This record gives sequence, C-alpha cells and structure tokens, in this order.
Amino acid sequence: MVKAIIFDYGKVMSHYSRLGIMLGIMKHVPFWKYPATFVFFRKNWARLNGGSVGAEGFHARLRKECGFRLDYKDTVKEYLTAFSHIGGTTGIIKRLKARGYRLQIMSNCNEVDHEFLIKKHPAIGLFDAVTVSYRLKKMKPEKGIYLDAIKKSKGAAEDCLFIDDSRKNIGAAVALGMKGIVFRNPAQLERKLKGMGVL
Repeated sequence: MVKAIIFDYGKVMSHYSRLGIMLGIMKHVPFWKYPATFVFFRKNWARLNGGSVGAEGFHARLRKECGFRLDYKDTVKEYLTAFSHIGGTTGIIKRLKARGYRLQIMSNCNEVDHEFLIKKHPAIGLFDAVTVSYRLKKMKPEKGIYLDAIKKSKGAAEDCLFIDDSRKNIGAAVALGMKGIVFRNPAQLERKLKGMGVL
C-alpha cells in the first residue's frame, strides 16, 4: 500500500535543460574558451551536485579556467532563468496531499537548486521531507540516497512510490523494494497514479 510519494525535482516538478544552462553560461565566456567550458561542465557538474564542490567554488573555478565574466550573484540569476515550474505536476501534488499521502522530494541537486528553486516552489509547503544529494554527498542511483528517503518516509520501502524522469533511477528504487513511475508528463503521471489506485 502506498503511503509516501517521493518526487524528483528537475524535469518532474520543474522544466530545465542542462544544455540550456550551459548555453546560458557560454554567453559569458570568450569564444575561444568554448571547448574548455564544455570540458569543465562534463568534469564538474556531478561534483557540484554530489557536494564535493560548493556553488561558490564551482563559480570561482569557472571564472579562472574558462574566463567566465559574471560575478556570483549574477551567475545565480542567469542560472535560475533555465527553470520553470511544471504546473500540471503541481496540481497533482495538491490532489495527492488532499488524499493524505506523505509527500517528499529526492533530488540530485546543488545548493542553488535547493535554496532558490526547491525551497521556493509554490507547493513546497505540502512536502513532509526533502533529500538532496549535495548535502548527503550521495547521488541517484546510489543506494544511500534512496535509503535516506525511505527512512524519512517513516515506513517501509514497499510503502514508498518514487516518481523520476530517469528509468535508471526508477530501476534503483525498485531494486530496493520501492514502487516507481518513470515520469514523462503530468497527463501520463495522472494516468499511472489512477491505474495504481493512488489518485
């Protein structure tokens, strides 16, 4: 029986494109630094979300290695423009809360995502717990981040339903005994939830 529903953030609760983020950054580096910037992102993005480097440290290295021109405050503003709420998901979250489910977020994210996006999402007040990779220093599909979310659910793995856009991340959840839905869009999610008798 599903008691806790755990949502991924990026591409489930909020639209974003990693390529879009990178292209936004590229506007502020010299053109001859474009190759170095692509290499920098490929090497350091997981380190940022995994908590081994902080946002300000990431920014300082971006300036030093790639000739990035914006200061930290303006970089955060530029970064945030790449995100927008998925209204259909927000509506589903509200309906699930009205039905009495425990709601949680489990996300591979950095401190900027957490402070400026997750904490300011219009439905954040409906969530009972949040698990974020940069604090835990474990990322999906690593086992540890799922165990943290299960613990916060105050129930068993089989009582948890995880919603994520990545099939690999859902596979890791199912391997631990959780239920899972690979998210494509709000309409598809609603159909899946109704099929499971959750909504």
